[in-house]
Amino acid sequence: MCTLSCLYKEHGYTLFFNRDEQKSRPVATKPELRSLNQTCYISPTDTLEGGTWIWANAHGLSAAVLNHYESDFVPESSERLSRGTLLASLADARTAQDAATRL
Repeated sequence: MCTLSCLYKEHGYTLFFNRDEQKSRPVATKPELRSLNQTCYISPTDTLEGGTWIWANAHGLSAAVLNHYESDFVPESSERLSRGTLLASLADARTAQDAATRL
C-alpha cells in the first residue's frame, strides 16, 4: 500500500511518500529534474511503464498516485493507460484546477 504524508510549514510543505513495492516490479530511477512544456519538475521514473508515481513542479504543485484497491472499475483493455504515465503528463500544470481539468 502506498502512503502519502504532508508536513505543512510556514512557507510550503514537505511530502513523504512510500511506494507500494511489488517484488516483481523493476527498480525505478532515482528522482531527477525534468522538463515538460518548459516547466521544470522533479520525479522518479517507473522503468516498466515510463511514468511516475509522484512529482513536484516549479509552480509549487505536487501530485501522487495512490492505490484504490476497493474500486470495482476495470477499464477495457483498449482504454488502459498507466496511471504513472497519466500523472507524468500533468507535471506542467500551473494550478491544481488546471491539473484537475486536464485529468
